[in-house]
Amino acid sequence: MKKRNYRAQRDYANSRSYCKALGLNLKEGSSSQHKGQLKLTKRASGPAWRDLYLATLRLIQRDEIVKRWFENKVRPMAGVT
Repeated sequence: MKKRNYRAQRDYANSRSYCKALGLNLKEGSSSQHKGQLKLTKRASGPAWRDLYLATLRLIQRDEIVKRWFENKVRPMAGVT
């Protein structure tokens, strides 16, 4: 079994700190172009991102609403070259 180089979800005090560790916390943009816009920081370890990616794939497979939304998002736009 491969050792993780990040803490397991159960080791965090609450869900907010776990989301922050995965890089899913919001940060307000400070540049003049993006001033005031909220964006995900997306700073996390590779294994944490892999686990999040696999969980997302599982959700797409098991939830019909999410599956339809995803298929609409990845469907190429007709007539665009």
